[in-house]
Amino acid sequence: MAKRLDLKDLNIYYGSFHAVADVALSVAPRSVTAFIGPSGCGKSTLLRIVAGLILPTAGTASIGGVPIREPRSETGIVFQAPTLPPTRPL
Repeated sequence: MAKRLDLKDLNIYYGSFHAVADVALSVAPRSVTAFIGPSGCGKSTLLRIVAGLILPTAGTASIGGVPIREPRSETGIVFQAPTLPPTRPL
């Protein structure tokens, strides 16, 4: 079942760096949405919130009226560059 995405007054800080500022967004069920912007503007950080990988510092994020507080099985994210876990030399 498709659900509405709602972000209200969303803010993300990494220490003292304000990565995402005052985002308000509603995405209707079964709609296609694209985040477009320059490098470093917070697109991936916003998607990490939607996927439940990180929590907002301030504001609310919900899907179908349920707050996003942990990773969600029906939400996924594909990162731009693959990141491998650290390995030890052989």
